[in-house]
Amino acid sequence: MAATNKDKIAYDIIQTYELTFKALQEERKAKDALIASQQAQIVIYEGQVNCLMRILEQREPFQQTINLQNSQFAGGFINAETVQSQHIGGNIHNIDNQERSN
Repeated sequence: MAATNKDKIAYDIIQTYELTFKALQEERKAKDALIASQQAQIVIYEGQVNCLMRILEQREPFQQTINLQNSQFAGGFINAETVQSQHIGGNIHNIDNQERSN
């Protein structure tokens, strides 16, 4: 009777091993398929990035200069202790340097 129990235990262990092994193989196949899909998507993205880089290299360089010298900004002073404002807003008159010298 002891031999029968050992045989049954060995059979159960082998069955469990085989089922687990098959499940792991299927899981690995699914992950391999996902990785292959993601690698294909990366190749597509690399092509798009390279195309955009070629377009950017063909464009003229863009440079913009903004001169804020002597500019006025709306605002005022606020007393933070009493939260009373003396002046907020108002008219802004930005005068070009050429107009000042005239």
